[in-house]
Amino acid sequence: MSSKAEIDGVTAEFFGAFDNRGGKAADLDRIRRFVLPGGVITMTGPRFTVYTVDEFIEPRGPRRAPRRAPGEVKAWG
Repeated sequence: MSSKAEIDGVTAEFFGAFDNRGGKAADLDRIRRFVLPGGVITMTGPRFTVYTVDEFIEPRGPRRAPRRAPGEVKAWG
């Protein structure tokens, strides 16, 4: 596999974490699964910023508990 193909694969995996088509929730934990321990995410513009994985995910995660459809039942236990 070429370096370009490998980079394209990592890029697709990263952005795939934000895929919410069809009403599914974004899988931000996917980012934790493929970033090496101690890895960082870097934004180069407009202002250079380095994030730990948790710092990057936290503001992008769910802001509140998801709403349930009427009649939906949550089984406990």
